[in-house]
Amino acid sequence: MSALEESVPVAETRHLLDHARDAVATATPGLNGLHTAVEGTHKVAAALAALVATVIDAAPAALTARDGDDGHLARELVADLRATHGCLTTACLLIGPALDDLRGLARPTADDASTGGRGDLS
Repeated sequence: MSALEESVPVAETRHLLDHARDAVATATPGLNGLHTAVEGTHKVAAALAALVATVIDAAPAALTARDGDDGHLARELVADLRATHGCLTTACLLIGPALDDLRGLARPTADDASTGGRGDLS
């Protein structure tokens, strides 16, 4: 068994993400809570993109160890994982503007005095 198969972090992470999703779904978060949820989503997407990149690097060696594999399966898997990595990377880029929008609202600064401490409302 590989270290990933023997460990529980993937299952624990999934449980924690389910818990976070349920917390947001069952209670209306304030602006800071919403910012925290979006920021956490950004971090998770970035972490998943990094994990997929690592799997892309490991896949060819893991699959070419199979008897009779000419590398076709490895190439197909790597292509699929690259597409997945691209989607996750794009997700991070798309979440960025949402974070920018929430940043001023959720954590107003002294410069926000002109908006009554509500951040940039434009």
